[in-house]
Amino acid sequence: MKFKISLRTIKGLKYYYGISTNESYWNNFEIFSGKLPNNISRAKAYLFKQRTDVTCTELGFGTAYNSKDSKDLIETGKTAAKRHTIELDNNQFIFSKNIKTVNSIIEFSKNHNIKIIFITCPAYSTYRENLNPIQLDNSLNIIKQLSAKNKNTTYYNFLTDKTFIADDYYDADHLNEIGAKKLTLKIDSIINNIESTNVQQSFVKKAGSVLK
Repeated sequence: MKFKISLRTIKGLKYYYGISTNESYWNNFEIFSGKLPNNISRAKAYLFKQRTDVTCTELGFGTAYNSKDSKDLIETGKTAAKRHTIELDNNQFIFSKNIKTVNSIIEFSKNHNIKIIFITCPAYSTYRENLNPIQLDNSLNIIKQLSAKNKNTTYYNFLTDKTFIADDYYDADHLNEIGAKKLTLKIDSIINNIESTNVQQSFVKKAGSVLK
């Protein structure tokens, strides 16, 4: 679990997903979600150069992390791991808050007959090796426990998946378009298998009712 939520993410949760975070009133405004000089530059680029800040296709496939612009995997592994490591003194409070949020999503999904697929995305070895092992183990164990406890959830861990190679990464903790396509196909296969199983179970259930 990554613990720090950016201001732009908070704004996005409210406007694009209808999720209230009970954060500052100023997070309701695009211009204030992030550093003001950066947002002014974004506005100027759009108004005067027609340069959009949208970095995905209409179907939601990301276009920002391109293999042509790949970063150094050793250096980005160190810096990203440090950025995603929380001080242990604050760990329990934030961890408990995150678990409460995930549990609320699970309960909402149960009530609306929605199945959840949890995944841990692939990461390059230089990122994994520099993570705080206690924090990492806690995160993975919690999501395993939640998935085992709730029938409407499944969990797939691709963190150390060896089918992802160096050429699949934009930096040590982000896939490029090559790796993203590979992961998308894996998830698509998982969804298709779940749907196929659901159809079979539904058929068996209906057949059993008829025989009775």
